[in-house]
Amino acid sequence: MAIDDSNRQGALEIKLTREVAPREAEERVKSDNHRKREAVNAMLETERARKAAQDAIDQAQREDLIRQIRALDRVHREHVAIFDPTESANLGLLDEMSLVELRERLQLRKVEEAELEAQRRELILQEKKEREADLKSRVSNISRIRQLAASANRTSRDRRKQLEQDKRDQDKHMRDQGNLKLAQKMAAQRADRDAEFQRLKEEGELVANKRMFLGAAKNMLEVRHFMQQTMGAERQASNRQNAVQTEARVESQTKHMDTKIRQTYRHKQAMQHEASMRENDAALDKAMGETKQRLRHDKDMRKAVVHHEQARRGHAAEILQHRNVYATQVSAVDVANGRTFRLAAASNQVGQS
Repeated sequence: MAIDDSNRQGALEIKLTREVAPREAEERVKSDNHRKREAVNAMLETERARKAAQDAIDQAQREDLIRQIRALDRVHREHVAIFDPTESANLGLLDEMSLVELRERLQLRKVEEAELEAQRRELILQEKKEREADLKSRVSNISRIRQLAASANRTSRDRRKQLEQDKRDQDKHMRDQGNLKLAQKMAAQRADRDAEFQRLKEEGELVANKRMFLGAAKNMLEVRHFMQQTMGAERQASNRQNAVQTEARVESQTKHMDTKIRQTYRHKQAMQHEASMRENDAALDKAMGETKQRLRHDKDMRKAVVHHEQARRGHAAEILQHRNVYATQVSAVDVANGRTFRLAAASNQVGQS
């Protein structure tokens, strides 16, 4: 029973809450909206007042500015000509331009001139590199030719020395063989002479022994025979001496002929070497002459290019002067004023000193 009463009490409270709470919430919302509306209206009223005051101030400023403008219009103004560098002289010329355009074209012309100068510099450097490469190639060829000539001369000299050494060795060998043969021959002759002397000695002893037995007549016969044999030995010795002298003369003539042949060969080799050196010098002089001629031609070409460029620049400057007479006159006046100013400054400095 207590639970039912509690439930009924809760249900009654819920019913009352459902009936009263919406109205109370609605009243609260209305009250909040009314309060917010009043606050917004007050803020709008304040803003309207501020806006009206600001508009009044702005209107007063505009009216004052209008009065000032009208006053300025009523006052006579002095006309001042202002130079506008963006406007032309309006002379009706075909190439008429303003100062700004003239400066822009001048700047573009300077840029083009700088590019052309850079191209010319690059071309000149390329030609210089090519000439240096050509000169290096020529020098390398000349060095190679000289090295080949030196190598050929060295080989020829070594071959000539080897031939001379072989000739000397052969001559020495022949002399040694001749000396050996001569020594053998002289030894044989000496042996023959000794044998002949021994034989004659033995015969003399035999004759002496016979003389002892045969008497004076036989002794005289043997003496005459011995004298004849002695004269034969002397003739043999004289013949041997003549043969030795003949061999000596032949050997001397052979040596003289060999010396003459060597001198002739050395003279011929010297003449060939001198001719080769003259040919090398002529080739070197010719190469140096061609190099100098080419360098002279390149120098003349560079001078011609410089003269042509100077003439072209002078012609272009003359054309620009004829095209824009006003700018030319202004430039001339500026130059004259600058000179006058410099002369005046110099005179003042002289007067002060």
